[in-house]
Formats: sequence, structure tokens, C-alpha cells
Amino acid sequence: MGYFIGGSPRAMANQLMEGYILLNRVILKKYSLSDLQVLKSELGKLLREVRSQQPPLEDTHAIKQRNRRIQKLSSSLSMIESYCAERHKL
Repeated sequence: MGYFIGGSPRAMANQLMEGYILLNRVILKKYSLSDLQVLKSELGKLLREVRSQQPPLEDTHAIKQRNRRIQKLSSSLSMIESYCAERHKL
């Protein structure tokens, strides 16, 4: 298992969700395909968890924060998937 920023795949997924880490190809290059699959599964679990939380309709700040988290997790997932597909072709 590779070194994940934050110590574990779950911690790295949390940091991605909060915006402390921004993924790019340079960061992804450090990880093997199996490490990226583990990170992808953690991001998926966290995405399901965030989607299951429904803030009250009057709390616009909480709704915006939930939508930002969903967007960050979704974009991280799609970036990892495209990077894995590209690396798998090589």
C-alpha cells in the first residue's frame, strides 16, 4: 500500500472532500493502480454518505456546503477513473 496524504485512504478522501487537497496528474502518478482503486472505493463510500445527509431546506449554507462536497468528490472520482483508464491503456 502506498503512502496516502493524511495517512490513510479514508483520511485522504476526507481531505479531498473538504478541499484541502486538489488532485492532479502529478499527485496521481505517485500511486499504483491498486492504491487508486482503494482510494476510489473510499471516495465512493464518502459520496454515498454525503448524499444521504439531507439538510433542512431553510438552511441554505448547509445545502451549499453539501453540494460543494458532492462536487469535489465527484470530480475526484472522475479524475481518478480517467487517469486509471489512461494508465491501463499504456
